[in-house]
Order: sequence, then structure tokens, then C-alpha cells
Amino acid sequence: MLAFIKAKIWSGSGWLLALCVILVSVTIIYFSLHLHYQGTDHKKLDPTQLTNLDNVFAAYPDASLATGQSDTSQKTTLQREKRNQLIFVFLKNEYNNQIDSTGLKQLDQLLVGFNNKDAKSYLASHDIIVSDFFWFVGPRTYLEVLMWALVGVLTSLIYYVSLANGQALKDAGDADTGPFDVSEIAVQVSKMFYAPVCALVLVLGYNLLNTDNKMTDISMGKGLLLFSFICGFFSGRVIKFIDRLKDLVLPVSDGSAGTAATATTASSGGDTADGSGDDKTSNSTDSSNTTGDTLTTDTLTTKTDSTNTDSAALIPAETTGTSTAVAVVAQPDTTTATETAQVPAVAAADITVNLQLSPAVSESVDGPDIIEGGFNSAVVTLQAAEGGNVITLIPPANDQGDSFTAKDLSLGKYTLLAIMAYKKGSSIINLSASQTLAIGSATESVDLALDITPANG
Repeated sequence: MLAFIKAKIWSGSGWLLALCVILVSVTIIYFSLHLHYQGTDHKKLDPTQLTNLDNVFAAYPDASLATGQSDTSQKTTLQREKRNQLIFVFLKNEYNNQIDSTGLKQLDQLLVGFNNKDAKSYLASHDIIVSDFFWFVGPRTYLEVLMWALVGVLTSLIYYVSLANGQALKDAGDADTGPFDVSEIAVQVSKMFYAPVCALVLVLGYNLLNTDNKMTDISMGKGLLLFSFICGFFSGRVIKFIDRLKDLVLPVSDGSAGTAATATTASSGGDTADGSGDDKTSNSTDSSNTTGDTLTTDTLTTKTDSTNTDSAALIPAETTGTSTAVAVVAQPDTTTATETAQVPAVAAADITVNLQLSPAVSESVDGPDIIEGGFNSAVVTLQAAEGGNVITLIPPANDQGDSFTAKDLSLGKYTLLAIMAYKKGSSIINLSASQTLAIGSATESVDLALDITPANG
């Protein structure tokens, strides 16, 4: 019954038809909601309109009053009401009779108490609310963002799936992308959910940075619709932008320095290398009683080499009276504390290679399309400088990813190589990059810029 949700039963043409049906359904729902719930928008008077209002104010000049006298006469009130009516006729004509009637009533009650100068200042700074097909005022604005971003995602998927269905493999080994791969359906379905949410997050971020107390008051107008559609159509770039934004909003502190310091302290913190806990004390000895490997003293003393990691072995000898003879047999040891500190703390490393385009390719006509397509089709390899097997790095799981990884590599010098073929219509753009890499720490991160491969011959 629910077998239709399995990607393997879909074909490229079937999935394309499904996307078209979804887009038509979303469009019908969108227009139905907007026809049932009328939208509103903010409008501000431009300099030309304010100049025309001066003619209205000139027809109804303020009455001359004595100093300290309040203007509350019935004649003045009637004159201002006539002035307001003329102003409203002018505004209705300017905005094609789309001004909200409730807003006009409130404006009439307010302007009747203003003289001409104050009335003009208020109208210049006040937003005129007019009726509109789109939702630009109120909480429905965010629903507008979600729906336009979803339309952008669906349009993008229909475009790319139609291209994939129109491509066919000519022969084995051809670099063409070939027919549509049904395994991508799960990724495309997920875009329908996360792309609109990401677009809304970006709009919220812009809104909160540009308004003080009205969270739903977005003044971008119809530019908001274009921004939402682009966020949906190029959802891969939006994800990359948010991914890079995390380093600014949530920086990660590097604790490698503290770990290295702890390791260094632990390797040199003991008083004895053999772990016995005995102090290495250098006491004075009678050099006249020392012959070869036999040491005779009135009081048994031990002198050790501070650079030796193992204490000398003491073998009791013949005891006569109060004098004691001990045989000192030195244990062979060629490792010093200095040499121990020079031994690398790690024997293997993890590497991450971040692919990107060179400035020349990135600024070219094809640059944005290559970046949008992602780098996970590239092949990134490492080979030791002295030769050996070629190590292929693991590509990113995300189709928009650009980070390739390899784990448990031996330290040393390697040759790093990356190649990628980008399909453009009937032609192929070959990209490549290489560099010599020295791996000497537990983790390495390298940025590698791809450039167009020069044609041979």
C-alpha cells in the first residue's frame, strides 16, 4: 500500500511528473489562500507626493492666533476636516483606491488636531497601509516566505531532473552524468523541508537586526519574495552559508595546545625513569677509593647520571670491618630524556581536504554553476613521496559538500591530487589541482583550489 514511497520503484520521468504535480498543487493552494485572505503592504510618500501635498496645505492655511491662545474654534476644526478630506482624496488617487478604510478613519482623527506643518511631518514619516495581493504585513509574512522558498525548491528540482532525464550515456567510461539516479530522491525530498526553514531563518535574522520592536514588520516589499525564491532555488548555497556562519556565531575553542602541554608534563614529570620513586641524589664520593668497576667507601653512597633513564645495578661484595665493597655494574642505555622528548606523540594522522575553485574559475561564467553542483563527484588521492599505494580520500556524504577525508595516515610527505569533470551541455570542463603536503600532526586541514586542466597538445 505504501510501496510508492520507496525510491527504487520510481523512474526519472515518474519523479519529474510527481514534482510538477506538487508544484501545481502548491500554486493552487497559494492563490486560494491569497484570494480568501487579502494582504496588505506599507507605502511611504515620495518627495513628489509630498510636494503635491503642499498645494493642499496652501489651500487651507492655518489661522493666525495670538500668542498663548489655543486653536480650538469650531471654524478651525471644520477647515482641518475639509483639508483632511482633500488629503485622503489625493492619497486614494495615488494608490488606486487601495488604502485601508480603517486606517483612513484613524488618520482623520489624528490629523484634525495637527496644523499644516505637523500634519506634513507626520505624513512624511508615517507608513500608509494599502491593500495588496501579497502578505507583507503581519505574521502571514512568514508564511509567504515559506511558500515562495518551497516554490523555489520545486522549480530547481524540476529543472535539474529534466536535465538529467535528457542526458544519456553514450558509451562506458563517458563522463556524462547519465540518466536520473533514483537514489537522489531522498535528498531532494529533504530539500523541500529544510530549504524553506533556512530561508525563514535568514529572513528572521535580517528582520531582528533591522527592527526594534515589530518582529513581523519586514520592509523589503516584493524583494522579499525574490529573496525567498532564490533561497529555495539555490538551497545548497544557503546551507553552505549557514555552515560557515556557525564558525562566527559558535566558535570552537582549540584545546590541542593544552593537551600537548599536559602530555609534555606527564612525559617529564617523574623523578625516576624506572618508576621506583627513589630520588636521584648526587652525593660526594671519595675518588681515591674508586678503582675500575669496584667502589669502596666508609658510608655507602650512590651517584647516578642525571641523563640516564635506568639506575645502575648494585651488587654486594665482600664486607670487612666497617668498610663495604660494592660492585657497580652499569646497565647499557642509549636513550636520554632529551631524545625521549623528541619522539613524536602521534604515529598516525587524519586529514581533511576542502575543495574550492581558483579565483579565475570562480569568477568565470561557469563558476557559479560548478559551485552549485558541488564537489562530491571529484576524486581526491594521496601518494607518499617515496611511492607506494595511492590512497583515495572519502568523498562528502552531502551532494553539496566539498570536504574529503582520510584517517590513520602515516606521518610524512605526500603528493595530493584532485580531479573533477563538470558537464556543461555537450561539453565537459576538466578541473584538477595538486600540491606537495607534509603531514606532521594528528589532524591536518588543507584547502585545494581547482583550476581548468590545460588541454594536451
